[in-house]
Amino acid sequence: MEDRYEILGKIAQGGLGSVYKARDVRMSRDVAIKRILIGDTSITDEATRQLIKEASALASLQHPNIVTIYDVGKDEEGPFVVMELLTGQTLEEIITKASFTWTDFRELAMQSLEALIAAQELHIVHRDIKPGNIMLTWLPSGKFQVKVVDFGLAKLSTKPSLQTIDQSDGVFGSIYFMGPEQFERIPIDQRVDLYALGCVFYYALTGTYAFDGENAIEVMASHLQHHVVPIENVRAGIPLWACNWIMWLINRQASDRPNSAREALQLFMQNDGAYFTPELSLGAPTPTAPAPTKRRKLQVPGVTPQPEVNPEPSPSVKIASVAQPLTPPPGSKPSVHLSAYSYQPPEMPAYEDPVVEIAEQTQVDTQVASEAEVHIQSISVNKPTRNAPTANLAKSTQGSLTTRTVTQTSGYTNPYAQPVRRPKKGMPDAVKVLIGVVIAIIVIIIIANF
Repeated sequence: MEDRYEILGKIAQGGLGSVYKARDVRMSRDVAIKRILIGDTSITDEATRQLIKEASALASLQHPNIVTIYDVGKDEEGPFVVMELLTGQTLEEIITKASFTWTDFRELAMQSLEALIAAQELHIVHRDIKPGNIMLTWLPSGKFQVKVVDFGLAKLSTKPSLQTIDQSDGVFGSIYFMGPEQFERIPIDQRVDLYALGCVFYYALTGTYAFDGENAIEVMASHLQHHVVPIENVRAGIPLWACNWIMWLINRQASDRPNSAREALQLFMQNDGAYFTPELSLGAPTPTAPAPTKRRKLQVPGVTPQPEVNPEPSPSVKIASVAQPLTPPPGSKPSVHLSAYSYQPPEMPAYEDPVVEIAEQTQVDTQVASEAEVHIQSISVNKPTRNAPTANLAKSTQGSLTTRTVTQTSGYTNPYAQPVRRPKKGMPDAVKVLIGVVIAIIVIIIIANF
């Protein structure tokens, strides 16, 4: 390992080992190396098996939403896995600052499910889906990309298997996002990952855990007894179908959840495209029962009554954190993905009565036509035709210029209709000119002969 990889520093510490940033000298690239911590020898074999299992699982997965594995090996310090170095933040780091907007959540949900679909095609169960194992990196275009990491608890199996336990009979996983079947030590399958992902989605939109408690025992009981506040009562402004979809993922019984990530994504996309203006959640708290009225204490004459102490009411509802849109890291170029998905209805033009509109349009057309006719007639009167008899002036004017009658049709009508010139009745002007020229020539010839 020393010949090819140069350790640059420690990145993170996990339950089974540490992650280091290193330089691949041969390929001239930065990588991440996960190494098992050598401590208690009783867990070394178990940790080694988990690491080898992670390497074999990741080697089979080639997907843009799953961390890529480059190499696996073992040296005097123990086994190690060389994988893609991710520069970004985990969901845990992001949600601690602010919850997700609906626009960003859509991308998070679809990309996360794409990763699980790829894993489920190879019968891989992650078993430890949590915000700390989902990272967000940024593409050069300014769009974030989801990366599911740490398949250290994954297991290749075509049949349900018992939950993996460590040497101290503890359960691997994160207690806030574990499925009830993981606590019950019953056979689990890929639907446990959907339950965990649903808990992550709940956490991403509200900033609170779906199943919470004061200690680990209460959190476990919350999962097993399914004590959860519906997400529509916690976060406002989310489509109700999406709230129901998330609650579908975290059903108590695995048989009531989607059968696969493919089915979950398919239903998400169908509902997302079916509603242009869906009904949104209000985030209204669940009404609580009124406190029972206390009986008044007996007042003893001559004894000063002690003031009553009212205990502070305990919070009975959850409050979502403030949502903020995700932005590229400082120093990055502006994102080209600026068309935010919005459910705001387009502004509709003010309603106008079509009958009144047609009547007003017809009146305008008639007025314009009348003014054009009067104007044309005045031009004809002021400039009569040369050599035209005075008695025939009115007749020739009426025959030479007329106006087009404007009628209302079902299509667009031009309110500024112009008068149309029609040909005069009688002999054409060209023939008259030609006759005049011939007569003039004849007159010239006669005069020349004299």
